Amino acid sequence: GLLDAEGAYRRVNPAFLAWFGLAEADVLGKKPIDLMHPADRGSSNAEVAAGRGASRYLTRAETVKWLSWNCVARDGWTYAIGRDVTNERLADFREKNDGFRSAAEAMPQIVWTTDAEGVPTYFNRRWYEYTGIDEGELGEQGGAFVVHPDDLALATREWKRVTSSGDTFELEY
Repeated sequence: GLLDAEGAYRRVNPAFLAWFGLAEADVLGKKPIDLMHPADRGSSNAEVAAGRGASRYLTRAETVKWLSWNCVARDGWTYAIGRDVTNERLADFREKNDGFRSAAEAMPQIVWTTDAEGVPTYFNRRWYEYTGIDEGELGEQGGAFVVHPDDLALATREWKRVTSSGDTFELEY
């Protein structure tokens, strides 16, 4: 991509648009940070100063993808090139996830994870023991129905906030 002196896109190639699922009009005039996952926006400042990095981005379909990028500034313009590294990041995650699950199963605490959209992907054995729910019984509703009705509004509001911001969900009932 080609960015102006203010850091806004002025030109992007068709592969970039296809990767994001966007039209050129959706991108031109925006800054790369506008397309980044909210959780990566602050951490990318140092990478931008260095001229290279890897960040998560949200596509039009609101899926998360990783882009490794390099840029160089010349004569008031910044030239940027990126490469989709989503599959490499997912492979790294899966490898680390195997160790995580072993540790989570050994813990006496309740542990659960979700995907980027907030859909539960894992509950440890202790979670099932505590709730009395059988594995596979949750279906589409996730863990929401195990929250006490008096706590559900607060839990739902906080859950929506953290899934959109990328912050850590932490709530005591």
